[in-house]
Amino acid sequence: MDYFAEVNEEFDELVRLRRHFHENPECGPAEQIKTLEFIENELDKIAVRHVRIEHGGVLGFIDGAKDGKTLLLRSDTDALPIQEDSENLAGKKLCVSNVKGVSHACGHDGHMAMLLVTAKLLKQREQNLAGSVILMFEESEEITLEVEQICKYIEEKQIKIDACYGNHVRWDMPSGTVACNDGIAMHGLLAFEVEIFGKNGHGSRPDLGCSTLDAFNLFYNSMNQMRMKLAAPDVRFTWSIGRVECGTARNVIPDHLYFGGTARFSEAEDGRRAFFQIKKYLESACSVCDCKFKISPDQYLLPVVNYSTCAEFAKENIIKNLGKEVLYDAEPWMASETFNYLSNFYPSVYCFVGIKNEKIGSGENHHTPKFDLDEKALVYGTAAALSYAVNFLENPPDLSGFKKVRPSFKDFISFVHDFA
Repeated sequence: MDYFAEVNEEFDELVRLRRHFHENPECGPAEQIKTLEFIENELDKIAVRHVRIEHGGVLGFIDGAKDGKTLLLRSDTDALPIQEDSENLAGKKLCVSNVKGVSHACGHDGHMAMLLVTAKLLKQREQNLAGSVILMFEESEEITLEVEQICKYIEEKQIKIDACYGNHVRWDMPSGTVACNDGIAMHGLLAFEVEIFGKNGHGSRPDLGCSTLDAFNLFYNSMNQMRMKLAAPDVRFTWSIGRVECGTARNVIPDHLYFGGTARFSEAEDGRRAFFQIKKYLESACSVCDCKFKISPDQYLLPVVNYSTCAEFAKENIIKNLGKEVLYDAEPWMASETFNYLSNFYPSVYCFVGIKNEKIGSGENHHTPKFDLDEKALVYGTAAALSYAVNFLENPPDLSGFKKVRPSFKDFISFVHDFA
């Protein structure tokens, strides 16, 4: 079966959907009303039954005529609070956001378009499917953990899922390629926020104050040693601080300082160790400077790990159905993803779809104003997903060796939020 040709006939539909989402972006979770309504309307058009999960997103259901496995296909839906540049790396973009200060600067517009077209083509062959497909449109992936509401719904309703598949466009891969990493696909994330409290005073008598800036300086210098003390040399670990707020006047000792940062890691336990190491550095620095602190872990995401059997199955399908030249060998991405909630519970594969095309100007990094994608790349991502779904249901691989990290979603959610 020529999956590429089949999807290529839907190219205009891919473009229509992608441009609608791109021109009408919404951040999440409270703002993502029209986006999810549009998705539901599109599912209605192709007669796919669906359910709206409050503060979670939309699940769609395609039931094959024959009994078999159930595969979940996932897309995120939210945009970012970024003012889009009307130009990319080569010139004017084909379409831009109509919403001031909000844009799809990560490619979720493409993800939604690919999944909706995949759904349409799967629905057309529903009577021949040996199994079922669940379509997951996840709300607010970028900002909050709405995925937890979907996980709770799946668990409460006892929805059977045998495996999961996801796509993410990637800025540094050539358009026309797809990558399926064996093992780590995306890294874990620890996002943290800290407040330091001291004592203010006049700049002429710093000895009478307790400067929060001094405490932060000691802390920051200690943090620069964390990489070699916390993580093994052969694993990936990095950290950064992206926001610092301190002081009200140039001649006043600051009594309050706020900062926020992230750590990224390939080994799940390194994220928890990083949190407690940060606390130790803060305790030491604040003790020296007679300050106090409060730390809050804002997000803790485990790495997205592709199950080896699923990754190999995806590669074989790409080579067989799209061509060996489409399969790309990509480095694991240092960015992080809520797809880990699925990959830690079900045998999963998270594939990367290349969108870099110098001629049209796509290839700028994600989360930047000039970010853009090659719309032709969406054909490859959709064809890869369609091929995987059809062949997985027809001839499912042996997934008996997979072991989930926790016995239930409830237990897993407690684990990632528990920093006692």
